[in-house]
Amino acid sequence: FFDVYTSKFTNIILLNLMNILLNLPAILIAFILSSYFFTDEKELLSLNYYIGYTIISLLICIPLITIGPFQAGFTYILRNFAREEHTFIIYDFIKHTKKNWKQSLIVSLIDIGVVTVLLLQINYLRNQTGLIGITAFFITIFEFIVFSIMNMYIYQIMVTINLTIFQLYKNAFILTIMNFFKDFLVYLLCLCIIILLSIFLPIGILSFAFLSISTVGLIINFHANTKIKKYLIDPVNSKGE
Repeated sequence: FFDVYTSKFTNIILLNLMNILLNLPAILIAFILSSYFFTDEKELLSLNYYIGYTIISLLICIPLITIGPFQAGFTYILRNFAREEHTFIIYDFIKHTKKNWKQSLIVSLIDIGVVTVLLLQINYLRNQTGLIGITAFFITIFEFIVFSIMNMYIYQIMVTINLTIFQLYKNAFILTIMNFFKDFLVYLLCLCIIILLSIFLPIGILSFAFLSISTVGLIINFHANTKIKKYLIDPVNSKGE
C-alpha cells in the first residue's frame, strides 16, 4: 500500500481535487445531513465545525453520499492503483464515468435515500432514554455501519463485473457479512483518520481538499480488491478452466 501511495502521490492529489470539484452537490447534501446533529447551545456552537467536518468526511470518503457516475470513474482508477495496473487518469476517468453512468446514478440515489433515512432515525433516537429507544438507536447505528461497509464494495464491483443493481447490493451485502470483522477494522481505520483530522481542523480542511478522500478511497479499494478477487472473480475463473 505505501509503495503505491508514495509512487502515485501526485495522482492521488489530482484525483482528490477532481473529486471535490465534481462532487460539490454531494458535499452540500452531506452538509445538510450533518446539520441535523448540530447543537444550539451557545457555549458549544464551535463544536458544530467538528461535527460537520466529521460527518461530511465520513459520508463523502466511504463513499455514501456522492455523484454516482463520477464515483465510478474515481473508483476505477483507485482500483487500478490497488492492482498496480497502469491507468490514464483523465481518459480512464471519463471513459468509466460514461460507461457506468446509468447504474452508478441509480446507486447514488438509492444511497442518498437510505443514508438520509438512517441518519434522521439516528438523530431522533439519540435523545431517547427508554430501553426500547436505546436498543433501536444501537440497531440503527449497526445498520448504518453495515450499509457503509457495503458501499466500500459496491462501486468497485460495478466497475469490475457486469451485474444488475440488485446483484450489486446482494453481493456487497454477502461480502460484508462474510468479512465483517476485517471490513469493520478497515472502516474503523478510515473513521479514525477522519476523526484525527477533525481534531486539527485547519489541517483537516486542507487534507479534505487535497488528500483525505483519495487516501481513504485507496485504503478501501485495496481492501475491497482482495475480497472481490477472492470471492467473485477467482471462483468464476476457476470454473472457466
